[in-house]
Amino acid sequence: MKTLLQNTLAFRIVEGKLADGRRGHAYLLVGEDESCLREQLRYFAALLYHGDARKTSLIERESFVDCLYYPEVGKKLTAENANEIVEQSIVRPIEGDTKLFVLDSFHLANGSVQNKLLKVLEEPPEGVVFLLGATSTYPILPTILSRVEKLELPLFSDDEVYGFLKRKYDKTEEELSVAAKAGCGRLSRAEAFLAGGAYADAVELAVRALEGKDVPALAAEIDAFGNKEVFLSVFKTVCRDCLLPEYSILRREKGVYPKAALVSAINLISKTEREVKLNANYRQAVELLLATIKKEKEKWSRLS
Repeated sequence: MKTLLQNTLAFRIVEGKLADGRRGHAYLLVGEDESCLREQLRYFAALLYHGDARKTSLIERESFVDCLYYPEVGKKLTAENANEIVEQSIVRPIEGDTKLFVLDSFHLANGSVQNKLLKVLEEPPEGVVFLLGATSTYPILPTILSRVEKLELPLFSDDEVYGFLKRKYDKTEEELSVAAKAGCGRLSRAEAFLAGGAYADAVELAVRALEGKDVPALAAEIDAFGNKEVFLSVFKTVCRDCLLPEYSILRREKGVYPKAALVSAINLISKTEREVKLNANYRQAVELLLATIKKEKEKWSRLS
């Protein structure tokens, strides 16, 4: 992970500013791969301490006394957390002159919680630095965004993901290559595909869903798969994969599916996601989705 992050523009920007003595007081790290976000925050936290070896080791274990992480892993930032952060910000650091607050999954914090942190983000006490992490800026208040320096982490290339997997796993080149492409730029998805299980099964289901054979039977199979959000998210990713020439996970569909039909499929999946969140019947929604996508493919095939 560290090797990949060091090659990003975000990492180089912070590194360059630190070298010039221009450290900011609040950063927002934006990366789409939510499963890797906390780990990425730890690397950037270590960077803000100038790569000190002992502190880096402690930061990576989330045990450095002057680097505080909120919330607990898997939880949302709460009003209680926000109040504690404000209170802790006025307490002097124990080592050195820097106290860092790392706020994970900030996109999940509600408006009230964000507002509680607004003033301390704008004018933190001397030596206090904030590092926020989010998968998207849309849920974050404009007043917060105006007070932080945004650092964007792009999705990684297939070659970068392949290199990451090769360094970490003892697998064949074919297994690593397919997993890298299946990840579509996200390390966590590539690893999940390599490990098999739900994600790999969802990808295979999505590929067959695009083929459009026996819609009722496939809808029943997707319904039985269970994890609604995972399947629909993967289905959308698979459609996007078809649109990108550098990806080739869908060998059966590459060059066969009209691009306009794929764009339509992505929009239809997004619509179905919204309907499911509003408690639409999942089985019926999926069957309608598959049937409509099949019609769109047939229509654009005739026109192309």
